[in-house]
Amino acid sequence: MQFDTNTLSTLATEARGIAIDGVVAAGYVGHLGMPLGAAEIGAVTYGYGLIVDPAKPRWSNRDRFVLSAGHGSMFLY
Repeated sequence: MQFDTNTLSTLATEARGIAIDGVVAAGYVGHLGMPLGAAEIGAVTYGYGLIVDPAKPRWSNRDRFVLSAGHGSMFLY
């Protein structure tokens, strides 16, 4: 599945908003540098690089996105 650049831009913007909402909901615990700064990286990785099927989340051969960024892990959520 590949997305056009406008859709990827929208996905990156939405990811930033979700990250901000998550940090606010957690009582301002967390660091927004990674989620805000790497939103485009995540959108492009998901949109072009990963093999996934949202209709089949338990598909055993799908790619997984693993990020070990400590306090920046809010980017995953």
